Order: sequence, then C-alpha cells, then structure tokens
Amino acid sequence: MPSHKRSAPEDDSTTIQVKKSKVAAESSQQAKEKSKERPDHASSCDDPACTGCDEGEVELAFVRRDENGQEVAATPSAMELLAMAKSETNRAVAGRLYDMALDAFADEDKEHGKQGLGYARCLVELGRQLAVQESLREALTLYQSQKAPITSETRLWEARCALALALAIRLQVNNDVDLARDELDSEDDDDTAIMELMDKANLKREETKLYQSALTLLDDVAENIADNDHALFYQAIKDLLQYMEELGQPPHAPVVSIIGDALIRFLDASKAADQDALLMRAAVLLHVCKFVEPSERSKTVDEANTVLESIVAYTKEQKQDLEGRYYELLAMCRLEQANCVEDEDKVLACFDDAIDAFNKALELDPDNGKVQDMLETLTGSN
Repeated sequence: MPSHKRSAPEDDSTTIQVKKSKVAAESSQQAKEKSKERPDHASSCDDPACTGCDEGEVELAFVRRDENGQEVAATPSAMELLAMAKSETNRAVAGRLYDMALDAFADEDKEHGKQGLGYARCLVELGRQLAVQESLREALTLYQSQKAPITSETRLWEARCALALALAIRLQVNNDVDLARDELDSEDDDDTAIMELMDKANLKREETKLYQSALTLLDDVAENIADNDHALFYQAIKDLLQYMEELGQPPHAPVVSIIGDALIRFLDASKAADQDALLMRAAVLLHVCKFVEPSERSKTVDEANTVLESIVAYTKEQKQDLEGRYYELLAMCRLEQANCVEDEDKVLACFDDAIDAFNKALELDPDNGKVQDMLETLTGSN
C-alpha cells in the first residue's frame, strides 16, 4: 500500500533546553489560603482539569551544548520557544514560554509584527494546548485578514484554528449538557425536559460557521496537496475527527453525516494508508454508524469491520504491533455488530469479544479512562 511519510516539521524540535529554578514562593495571605485548598496549584490557577501547576516564582534559563558537550547560555528563536512551549507539561511554565514565543515572533517579523503568520500560528498552538478561546479568536481574525495570494499552508492553519475553536466551544457545551442532565430528577425526565436538553446540545451559529469554514478550507487544499503540506493536512484531518467525536447527541446526526463524508474524502485525498490512517478511517465509520438509519447501520458496521481486518493484514505485512486504539475500535465494532443481529447467541458472542478487546486495549493503554468506563459498564464491575 502506498503511504506518504508524515514526519514532524523541522521547527517542532530544538537543541536548546529550558532550565527551571524556583526563586521565590507566593507570600500573600490570599495565596496561602488558596494553597491550603489546592496545595499543588498556583494561586492564579482556576482550571478544574489542571493536575498541578504550583512551582512558585520560576526563573527560566536557556542552554545548549557546545562542541565540547558543555552547557552554555543560549538565546532561543521564536520557533524554538514555540517547540519548548508545546512540549512543556506544566501549564504555568508553558504559558510563560508561549508569551515569550509570541514576543519573539513579533520581534522577528519586522514587516508584520503581531499581524504575522508566525504570531498567528503561535496563538493557535497556545489556544489548542491551554484551551484559551481568546487566543484562537485572535488568530482566526489574523488569518481571515490575510490578503491574496494565500498559501495552502496558511489555509491549513486557519482550518486548524477554526476547528480548535469549534472544539473548545463544543466541549464547553457538552459539559453544560452533562451538568443539566445530572440535575434532572429521574421523575422529571418528561418530554419537555428532554427537548430542552437536546436544544442545549444543538450547534449554535458560531460553532456551525467554524466547522463549515474548516471544511471549505480543507476541500480547497485537498484538490492539490503539495508534498510539504501532507503532514499539516493530516493533522487537520485528526483535528476534524476529534471534533466530530464530540458530537454524540441525536440532533447532531446531520452534522456528523456531513463531517463523516468529508473525513473519508480527506483521507482518500491524503493517500495515507498506514495503521494510523486506517484506524482513523475505522473510527469515522464507527462514529457515523451511531447516527445512520437502522436499515443502513449493518452496512456501515461491515465497512468498519473490513477496515479493521485490513489493519491486521497491514501490521503483519509491516511486522508492526497492533496499537491499543485498534483493540478499542474492535470492541466498539463488536458492540455495534451486536445491535445488528437478532440471534441471542451471536449477540452474547459479540459482547464477549468486545470485553476481550477492551481488556487488551486497557493492557496496552492503562490510562485510557474511556476504555475503563466501557469495561465497567459491560462487566458491572468497579
């Protein structure tokens, strides 16, 4: 099978290292009180998903190795600062690195400054990694203000920006829907309450405009993908799949159908045929089949199963191991197959296969909470 190599861009790595040293701790009474409530967090941290970011006041120093292997001071470029920010796991430090990268991009681009494409890209990466919608909106404004001729690379970054903002909005909406569902008393689950919940889950105008804009941009690029755009185009496909998989309510069926068709179209255009691309194709089909009419569901599930079988053949040919994601999708496929058969023995066999596949997926990826939840649901264990 032909496969385009999707190596990481050169600017995604750097030989410069960042060294962090704590120079002071927060001393205000407010900070002390807050540290009692959340001892692993900086006083300014309000992110409920943050697992710990308190490093007090941290001084950052940049070093590299000279020809003798000794550490010497270094001044990182904007791209090097961006690479360090993307790889930083501490939210507070990553934020500081992004701020430094933004300043560096503005300084390096003498002609455009904070209106330049490097600055816009940095805003996108910041917004994606730290879930800052304001950064994504600022970047989107910059991309939309670009004058012709506009390169395919710029179109791809604009598409990724739009998808990142759509995803951020969708995650916020899904969280609101989950909270509203939890507040519903089981006795109050009447038609009116359910309708109100589904209305809350609907895509609003901004989100719709964002995903539609991204599809238009990706279709433009897909007509003739330059060799040096394949990696970025592929990343944009992944972004689109990630967004679609957050659409899981009945009102989302038309949008899932549109995006699902687009994803298959883009995967075909990418000509990627490795395990990762095949896994994406299977994931698309398995998500779409949740929304298709019952009469069509069996056909879509069979298509997904065929793709999963081709993954096994591909990995054997390439002498590769099957990934945990494969077993997760295999389990989902077996559950969908169980919904398409009437014979009780076949249904039970599908559920047994799904449990086995989920167990294998969890063995390969022990931190996969989604798989853990599915196993607990199927087996009734905690």
